[in-house]
Amino acid sequence: FAMMALLKIDRGNRSFQQNGLMTRSCYLLLLLLLLSQRVGSQSNSPAQSETTSSDLPVSVDVLKSRAHAWTSCVKHVTNVSASCSFHASVCQLPNRTFGHIHIYKNGGTVLNEMVKIACSPEVLDGLYSNIGSRKALSQLLAKTSHPTLLFAGHREPIERFFSAAAEVARRGKFTHDVRHHAEQNRNATATLSWMLSRRTQVRMARGDVHFSQAVSFLIQGSAAAGHYARPWPLSYMVDIHRREELQLLWDTVLDGHAAPFPSLHGRHHEDEHYQLCLDGTKGCSHANAATREVMPHLHMEAKDATAEMNRTLRQSWYNDDEKCYRAAEQAALIPN
Repeated sequence: FAMMALLKIDRGNRSFQQNGLMTRSCYLLLLLLLLSQRVGSQSNSPAQSETTSSDLPVSVDVLKSRAHAWTSCVKHVTNVSASCSFHASVCQLPNRTFGHIHIYKNGGTVLNEMVKIACSPEVLDGLYSNIGSRKALSQLLAKTSHPTLLFAGHREPIERFFSAAAEVARRGKFTHDVRHHAEQNRNATATLSWMLSRRTQVRMARGDVHFSQAVSFLIQGSAAAGHYARPWPLSYMVDIHRREELQLLWDTVLDGHAAPFPSLHGRHHEDEHYQLCLDGTKGCSHANAATREVMPHLHMEAKDATAEMNRTLRQSWYNDDEKCYRAAEQAALIPN
C-alpha cells in the first residue's frame, strides 16, 4: 500500500523528472523497511508456533516417531565409544518379547521396574532376564523368531547432565581434584563451570558412566574412526516426565492383558534421593560423611546453568545427544 501511495504522489508531481534522485531514494528506503518487517515476522513465527512436549498427544505414533528419529540419528554418528557399562531388562513370552535398553539418568530404574513387574507371575508370567552385556542381548535377539519390542527413556541432554552430577556426587565418584575445587569454592556453578572447561566425561568421575552420552548406550558396539555406529532396533522412546506416556507403554506391553498401572518409584524421586543421602539416613550407600559435606557444592539444576555451561554441553560434551534429541523432538511433533 505504501508503494501504491507513493506512485500516486509521483504521478501527480510535475517535477518528477527533476527530483528523480530523491524519488529513487524514497523507493529504496521503503523497500528496506518492507524487507525488515518481513524478516522480523519470519523470525518471530517459530516462537509463536513452538510446541512443547507437554502439548503433544499421547499416542503410540509419538513414541514410535521418537524412536525412529533416535535410531536414524545414531546411524550417522561416527567415532563413538559404547558405554563401558550396559544393562537391559527383557521379558520373553511365548509369542513376543519386549525389553528396555537402560540409558543412565533417563528414567532407567523406573522402566526396568516396569518390565520386571509386567513379566512377573502375577501379570504376564514371562521369562524375565536382567542382561548385563551387549553380546548377551544380541544373542538373545538373534534366537528370537517372534516380534520384539525394545524401548528406552527420552530426556533433554542438559537436564540429564545435572541429574548425573547429583548422582555421581551421591556415589562419591568425582575425582579428587573436582572434590577439592568444590570444597575450596563452595559454589556449584563455579565448580561445574571449571569442571566442564577442564575435564572430559571420562576424566571427571572415577569408573562411573553416568556422564556418558545417551547415544553410547543405544549402539550395539563402538564405532571406529570414520565408521558409523549400529543402533539397537528401538520401537519406542518414552518421555520420562510424562506419566501418561508410561501408562500408554504399560498398556502396550500388556497387549490386552488386564492389570492396573503399578506405582513406579524407582529407587527414590531424584530430589528425595539426594536429600536422604544429604541427611545421612539412606540413599547413599557409596558415600561417606566427607562426600555428604561436598555434595551441596556439586548440586544444581539445569534452569540455573549459565549460557557458557549450556554452550559447552550442547556443542562439545553432548553434541551427538543434542542432535538426536532435537531430531526426536521435531519428529514427535509430526508423528508417522
